[in-house]
Amino acid sequence: MEIKKNIIFVGGIHGVGKTTICNNLSNELSIEHYSSSNLISMLDFERIKQDKRVEDIQDNQNMLLEAVKYFLDKDTFYLLDGHFCLINSDNIIQKVPVKVFEVLGIKGIIIISDYEHKILKRLKTRDNRDYSLEFIRRFQEEEIYYGSQVAKQIKVPIEIINISNEELDIITSVKELLYRGSKIES
Repeated sequence: MEIKKNIIFVGGIHGVGKTTICNNLSNELSIEHYSSSNLISMLDFERIKQDKRVEDIQDNQNMLLEAVKYFLDKDTFYLLDGHFCLINSDNIIQKVPVKVFEVLGIKGIIIISDYEHKILKRLKTRDNRDYSLEFIRRFQEEEIYYGSQVAKQIKVPIEIINISNEELDIITSVKELLYRGSKIES
């Protein structure tokens, strides 16, 4: 049961800057942007936790699929930011099932990364949460590795972008990914 949306999925761990990047890209490229957590919260406000831990990851992802099907038009391109891995209620990094990304019918993947110390600072400022540098490093490594595996398995183009790389032209990278993604046969 594929949803067949024109989605570029933008992954990365909490605090890496996905939403900021997506908002800038949305304005620059005139592409609608949604956060997975915002779509889920549009269906169920009570399930989004402030501390970023998810009690039932499968239920959370089923709600995402339902929200995408309900709120997003099939003929419009979207940036959807979210995660390949989540922190479960036991504070363990858990992979989102590949099936979720298959069902979304995404056209391409962008993974946003940054230096761990910068992510830690953002999380402390934004969420008033303290994580260890080691946890953030492992979380980001797992997100990038697993996101790359998902892209390979569902056969979509992928770009991994470190936002601290000042030489990187993110707009051009995303335009190329959109072009490649629109050429992929579904």
